[in-house]
Amino acid sequence: MKFALILSATTLLVASVATATPPGKPAHYYTQASGEKVMLQSAGNAEFHWFETRRGHIVVYNKHSKNYEYAKVDKANNSVVLLPSGVVVGELAKHAAFKPLTRKDLPKAKTRTTQTP
Repeated sequence: MKFALILSATTLLVASVATATPPGKPAHYYTQASGEKVMLQSAGNAEFHWFETRRGHIVVYNKHSKNYEYAKVDKANNSVVLLPSGVVVGELAKHAAFKPLTRKDLPKAKTRTTQTP
């Protein structure tokens, strides 16, 4: 009886720890200026946020072009800013020299923000 009680308590403890993390954010389809739809998943927090492609490439929205574009990093004064690169998501093959960013490419800094030009 004592063994069954300990086993039950341990199982409940492990189960509660295993489910303590929130589920991943679902991906959504977003529409480019051309009408093409791209699937992106939001990432980050309120101060430093971006979208990611299924391959994990970092994307930001460009208000001027009304397109989701691969991000580039601007570093100044120990801060990191994500800016649109001009390379539209879905047109990466047209820009062979461009290397999209992933999370591991993001530098550490005191201040990190996302801006659109």
